[in-house]
Amino acid sequence: MLRAAADVYPTGKALFIANGATGDVKKLWRVFRSYIHQAENYWLAGASTRPESAGLLYYYSFLNLVKAYLILKGVSVTGGNETHGLTTRKNTWRGSLTTKYVFIPPSVPNQVPIFSSYYSHVFSTPPPINKLSVWKLLSYVTDISYQYQSVAKAPKPNNRIMHRIVLNNQTTACWLILAIQKASQIERNWPCFRAIHKEFEKIQADTQARRILREMFGFESLEWTFFDPPSK
Repeated sequence: MLRAAADVYPTGKALFIANGATGDVKKLWRVFRSYIHQAENYWLAGASTRPESAGLLYYYSFLNLVKAYLILKGVSVTGGNETHGLTTRKNTWRGSLTTKYVFIPPSVPNQVPIFSSYYSHVFSTPPPINKLSVWKLLSYVTDISYQYQSVAKAPKPNNRIMHRIVLNNQTTACWLILAIQKASQIERNWPCFRAIHKEFEKIQADTQARRILREMFGFESLEWTFFDPPSK
């Protein structure tokens, strides 16, 4: 989809118009196209580089994807006043990682912080915190989290969630179904996830429905709980 929008102008134009773009759409699309191509190039470079160096390449891949997204949303990220919106300069790089953070600097007039702008557009609110724990961020990396759990015998914070988009061929209606492992902390603490709870409810499936869900997700066992949007 992104490749088509970046390489075929009518497709890209339709995407910009759907996002409410005005003015010189073709000029915006050319910038969007460059960001998508750069994101792909950084990703391919990261995939063929040793892990010690790949992280920075992946970061720039996602940075360019975010810039492309912001262009779609009408945010100017080409004026030379944009910043990454993240910094680690306040850290003293000695001792444990538990005291190291990625900081989110406060907004400065006439600057466009990429991270905060992206967060605000996705969640319709500014970032609620001003720093992110490096230790916690690393714990969400699957390989690192698994090793930490094995050595420290501590529960890993990432939980398995799978999703499927369901289409009704007769009405062309579609909706999202989530599957969450029964052993997951997310399911045990489901009432705490109020924002998600407003959009999804637990599926009370009979035997036939569970068989269909099992085939849909390709599960070998039924140790999963399913959620879909509430009935209207």
